[in-house]
Amino acid sequence: MITHSADALEASSVIANGLSVGSPIATPDMRAAARAAVIDIARAAPSHIARRGDGSFDPSLGGGAAGVAVFLHYAASALDEADFRAVSIDLLDQSLASLHSLPHSGLYAGYSGVAWAVSHLQQRGVDELDNVDLGDLDAIVETLLGRVPWQDDYDLITGLVGLGVYGLERMHQGAGEGIVSAVVARLAESVEWLPPGAAWFHPPWLVPGSQREEYPEGWYNLGVAHGIPGVLAFLARAVQYDVRRGTAERLLAAGSSWTCTQVKVVGREQIRLGYKVNPSAPNAPAEFRDAWCYGSPGAAVALLAAARALGDDRVGACALALARTAAHHDAAQAGVVDASFCHGSSGLAHLYARLHAATGEQIFADAAQRWLAHTLTLKTPGEGVGGFCYDAVAGGRRTWEALSNFLEGAAGTGLVLLSMCSSEPPAWDRAVLADPAPSLQLAAR
Repeated sequence: MITHSADALEASSVIANGLSVGSPIATPDMRAAARAAVIDIARAAPSHIARRGDGSFDPSLGGGAAGVAVFLHYAASALDEADFRAVSIDLLDQSLASLHSLPHSGLYAGYSGVAWAVSHLQQRGVDELDNVDLGDLDAIVETLLGRVPWQDDYDLITGLVGLGVYGLERMHQGAGEGIVSAVVARLAESVEWLPPGAAWFHPPWLVPGSQREEYPEGWYNLGVAHGIPGVLAFLARAVQYDVRRGTAERLLAAGSSWTCTQVKVVGREQIRLGYKVNPSAPNAPAEFRDAWCYGSPGAAVALLAAARALGDDRVGACALALARTAAHHDAAQAGVVDASFCHGSSGLAHLYARLHAATGEQIFADAAQRWLAHTLTLKTPGEGVGGFCYDAVAGGRRTWEALSNFLEGAAGTGLVLLSMCSSEPPAWDRAVLADPAPSLQLAAR
């Protein structure tokens, strides 16, 4: 029987972004439970990789094999488990072989996401991937970004920002600077200048069909995953890399200013950010949740990254006001029902841990620890993927599913559990722009 010591998931204290990270968020008891959960997820996840509607293998980063491969790599490194490493490499090999089956370029469901995973693990010293040349994919992405005007989405999940995240990962390996530069240029061409700043608009044809009746004129999206905060998080990194710096700073300052004006005071000084803005009814009641994809915590991380890139205390104050309010919320107030990274408890644990590392504020450490504990209570042995089931929509109705993927399933939960047990800042969360004080060091950690 293979055993794993409590110290195997811990690293020595390091300095990140000028602050000492110090001890892991997880207490010793939590580390033991998290370690056991990670092992259970790692053993179960490969057999639950999603199949697409036609039954074929899903190689993608967000919903398929590439995301599971990234998780298994981190689990193998933390636990010194060779079997997990071997499966990780095999899944990436299969994903690369299936690239032709992916329908588009998007980061989470397209070919750039698989390439992101390969590039990320190459930087982390996975020798088996040394012979994978992503140069042709770089060239395809650069050619795609040369289309003017840009007609597709601008978002992180499927659009421009996601391609920019791929470019950021390639800054020291391939054509990263050219890709990031082109994304900044396309964002500059598509921006709308609005008092008191600027925003990016989804016209009606980019609004999902199920919501077009409610938003017949389109919307301004306020989520990291699909909207303007994701743009801001990307532009903050472009500024720090000095890529089209003048343009990126101008867009970042204007977009941050506009986003801060969308913050609402709800009830007794509950400072929150909604999902969307309807241009035909900008003052309509808003929907709220706390998550990475939508809501205050994810947007706060993006705004804090913007504030630090710009040196703008007003944007920083807005970011911290949102984060501090949300840090007090329970599961009902946050709208949390599962353990996913995207919109669940593990994502909140990770965001608050990142906010704590960036600010040193105890309120965020407490929130991270509370959401980690909540995540561990959602594990039911013998069910789902390593004990975790996830809220999903199937056939038009809500259901609980055994999802192994990165964005909405067990791989994302496992990556967070690993991060909570280490004093070393994670690198995998570059894929979700989740560091409010991003380091530009891309060397293997």
